[in-house]
Amino acid sequence: MKQETMAKNLDRRALLKLPLAAAGAPSIVEPGIAAQPLRPGVDVPALLRFGVIGDSGSGELGQHRVAAQMNRLHRSRSQTPWDFVLTMGDNIYEDGEPRYFESRFIDVYRELLDDGVPFHSTLGNHDVRHNGGAEQVREEAFGYIGAEDEYEFSAGPKLEDGKQLVRFICLNSTRWVEAIRKRRDKAVQHLLASLRERLLTSDRYRWNIVYLHHAIHSYIEFHWFGLLPQGHGPNPHLQRVLEPEIIEHVDVVLAGHEHFY
Repeated sequence: MKQETMAKNLDRRALLKLPLAAAGAPSIVEPGIAAQPLRPGVDVPALLRFGVIGDSGSGELGQHRVAAQMNRLHRSRSQTPWDFVLTMGDNIYEDGEPRYFESRFIDVYRELLDDGVPFHSTLGNHDVRHNGGAEQVREEAFGYIGAEDEYEFSAGPKLEDGKQLVRFICLNSTRWVEAIRKRRDKAVQHLLASLRERLLTSDRYRWNIVYLHHAIHSYIEFHWFGLLPQGHGPNPHLQRVLEPEIIEHVDVVLAGHEHFY
């Protein structure tokens, strides 16, 4: 059976339906099948290992348990450790206050940070409650490249066709949603112009991945006989303005905001 890493012809809608692979198991995907653990000895053209977390900045026991599991997974891959970790926002609950940067982020992930694993974050709606998230963007541990709330970086080797493996684009979705919802046309056009400039170079990369806080597509779960809704559901503002811009240029969108994964 032919196996590929990050198969370019994977239907994007099918990708949304892929179940999570077993914790710690690197994955390969190919058209028509779910993610499968990568078997030892499988030859792949390139491999990039990174973690994705979101809505985590409570400082509570659950966050520490996830961090401990992340540490174990990183240590178990001594020959091929994680290259970096992405965060999907809401890195500091409840209001993004700098006084909690140490106890709810830096101390929690200190083992990974000390081992040289960088984090690259995006702002969530809770993060921007304090001064628009400006202090967080400037704090080195969160990994906002260039101390900007929107940025990009590439990762992985160059492939035989001359393309680099992956390019990641971080967007501040709270800024997008607020600008669109409040009909701030100049702000929306500024955001669009910046994104369009980035997307002009999409053909230089095998994979283009956008990550942001608000999910463009999501759903609401109902509990207690349908009386208790949980979740935010899809975001019509991003569907109307952002999705048409990225649909032909971006392969994967990673998001948080929802608390049921």
